[in-house]
Amino acid sequence: MVGGTGYAKNIFFDHISVNAAIHPIVIDQHYCNVRSSCPEQKKAVQVSSVYFTNVHGTSGGKEAI
Repeated sequence: MVGGTGYAKNIFFDHISVNAAIHPIVIDQHYCNVRSSCPEQKKAVQVSSVYFTNVHGTSGGKEAI
C-alpha cells in the first residue's frame, strides 16, 4: 500500500529515552512499503495535536533532527 488518507490526532509520546538515534521519532504522512521510490501522492494523512514530554537521549550523528 502506498500513500494514505484519514487522520492521526491526539498522539502522546511520554518518557522516551533514545541512544545514538538517527531518526528517533518519525511521523510520516505518506507511508510507502516498497524499497524503490514511491509515486508522488496528492493526498496525505492529516496529523494534529502531537505531544512530547520527558524525551531525552543522544544523537547518532553530528546533527540531531
